[in-house]
Amino acid sequence: MSNKHHRYKPIDPEIEALASSHEHNKAAVLEILKSIQASRGSLTQEAITDTARALKIPPALTFGVASFYSMLTLVPKPVNTIRLCDGPVCWLNGSSKIDREVQSLLQDHPDWIVERSSCLGLCDRAPAALINEDQSGPVSLSNLTGILAGWRGDHIDYAQTRSGELRVIMANTGKVDPDSLDSALDHGAYCGLGSSLSRTPESILSEVEASGLTGRGGAGFPVGRKWRFVALAERSPKYVICNADESEPLIFKDRVLIDTNPHAILEGMAIAGYATGCTEGFIYIRGEYPRQADRLENAIRQAEEAGWLGGNIAGSQFSFHVHVHRGAGAYICGEETALIESLEGKPGEPRMRPPYPPTSGYRGLPTLVNNVESYAAVPPIICNGAAWFRSLSSYPTPGTKIYMLLGHIRNPGIFEAPFGITLRQAIDEFGGGMRDGSQFQFALTGG
Repeated sequence: MSNKHHRYKPIDPEIEALASSHEHNKAAVLEILKSIQASRGSLTQEAITDTARALKIPPALTFGVASFYSMLTLVPKPVNTIRLCDGPVCWLNGSSKIDREVQSLLQDHPDWIVERSSCLGLCDRAPAALINEDQSGPVSLSNLTGILAGWRGDHIDYAQTRSGELRVIMANTGKVDPDSLDSALDHGAYCGLGSSLSRTPESILSEVEASGLTGRGGAGFPVGRKWRFVALAERSPKYVICNADESEPLIFKDRVLIDTNPHAILEGMAIAGYATGCTEGFIYIRGEYPRQADRLENAIRQAEEAGWLGGNIAGSQFSFHVHVHRGAGAYICGEETALIESLEGKPGEPRMRPPYPPTSGYRGLPTLVNNVESYAAVPPIICNGAAWFRSLSSYPTPGTKIYMLLGHIRNPGIFEAPFGITLRQAIDEFGGGMRDGSQFQFALTGG
């Protein structure tokens, strides 16, 4: 159908209604396309074009978004989808064999389709799968038929600490009901933000700088220095972004933090906003984490109703609004500039740098980007002080780190300990050593 014909054909009422619900915001193109696919099963050329018309953006850009993300499809598919993870840990636990068995099992079920997936962030439940939007695992040959009947596996409880663990970021894991603000408040939530609002933004900046907190997303850039860059930027408005797109294989710590204490992340973002002069924040969360996105949105609603987010927080002059933005399957969006491109409603392709986000990020304006674990580390620093945080580790890098242990060890999972532990300590002291019959071969330490 020609573009000329489209000029005179009315826009699909459902698509126009979706665009109106997003106030015709061009950056909402991904969310609108996901909604269309959810109701229709796939994206047609006509639906893509009508979305472009409703948002007044080029159809080529809308098609670029629709074809970029792995969780969007331009081809009609069966009603149910099983995405089997073939990441390193799932492969190690036999996902390729399970894939063949699932394919064979579903031959007589035309309403199901099986697809491969890169790491789902469910490494502690390997072999893992995303069944429609349900996180599932461990999948085994014995429970394949249960999948069709609604089996989704068991969630792992990380409330129990390991011998030698030092929990700071995970201090309230298992103690807080993640879906209850009252429970979070009973365990000290928003005390750091309340304390911050009684101090100057400069004193909060100085405290975070003095703590030596480094980014927990991989690069290890000094958090306080990045905050200082954004605070000194002259243009406004400024934005805070939480990178919750942990797509790197073997990493699932941010998922655990969201699932166990979402208010700690929101509090850290609000403190960052206060210190740097930002009044709006975004949590960009990978599309494979729908359950965690729901939990964050619930926590935001609760915090706004109680006055810990939104306008004039705790009766102060500071306002801070947080939004959750769901991705749609794109490993590259874990890179901060690709994430920003996606947040703006474009394919998630990395930008040339410089300029860097602290001076030219979201919408070309000063933007602070840290990951989930980095923000969750901030409230304890404000409550206990920079000197306390530095005292937690004798290593040059201050504080604690969340480590993930996977593979042929006795006690895989997650733990928190000071920086500076050795690989042998991680495996033997925190992981219980190698499994019987297993011998150490190599370690992949990227996560």
